[in-house]
Amino acid sequence: MNATLHRARAQSIYRWAGLIWTLFLVYGSMLPLDFRVLPLSDILQIFRQGLGSISERRSATDWFTNVAIFVPLGVSWSLARRRSDGTGPRVADLLSVWGRCMVVSIGIEWAQMFTVSRVSSPADLMANGLGAFAGMALSRPLSGIGDQFLRAVIDANATQHPPARTRFSAICTFVLCGLLLAAWGGLFTTNWASLDLAWVRLRDLQRVPFARHQAADIVLAISSTVLVVVAFAPLGAGLWLHGLLRVRRWRDGLAGAAAVGAAVAGALETIKLFLPAKT
Repeated sequence: MNATLHRARAQSIYRWAGLIWTLFLVYGSMLPLDFRVLPLSDILQIFRQGLGSISERRSATDWFTNVAIFVPLGVSWSLARRRSDGTGPRVADLLSVWGRCMVVSIGIEWAQMFTVSRVSSPADLMANGLGAFAGMALSRPLSGIGDQFLRAVIDANATQHPPARTRFSAICTFVLCGLLLAAWGGLFTTNWASLDLAWVRLRDLQRVPFARHQAADIVLAISSTVLVVVAFAPLGAGLWLHGLLRVRRWRDGLAGAAAVGAAVAGALETIKLFLPAKT
């Protein structure tokens, strides 16, 4: 595959990454989705209070979080705006990237005015803008690493799929994946709940994804998310290794892997209803 086509596909992936991260930011910033209807006078009062809060002392964790969450957005959108010859984006393109990041930030802060538990603050706009600028600055040194990784992924998807493994090797692979997920989920225990208790736990289940992560300590939330990725990564690798997602477009392959992962995760979470020690 020639270099021009590689760059075009890489930029497409960067745009998709930026879109996915934007949706994740908007969703995470709205948790726990406790919206309310406010009259215009209350909205103006919240806005005035927010302007007065700029000079207030904020926690280091809050500042770091609001800066860090916009760094990936600045990186992905900057890499997506590179010129066709592979060189970095023009100044006008960088200004456009930063402006779009700020539009996302302003939209989030505006929407948070209509929630009960979230606090809208212009100080968050400043932190988000700083994070977007840091991401734009990091895009140049990270472009080489990102391009090499995406080139390897694109080439692997465009070339011949690995020869079909035997049925026995496929069974062994997915049995090992299942054992890993069972160990991660705490299924190797004798302390199982009754059907009645599982039904009670189902009724009290937190149905909003990532709601507990939003309320938890940032380090704990990140570490638990990383553990989930590590636990499910062998499943995706096994699907590709055995050619079970033979598709022409990388997006279709990722969508298929995500669907399989979601189905396995749903089954695992259902089983965990019968484990009193698990949430």
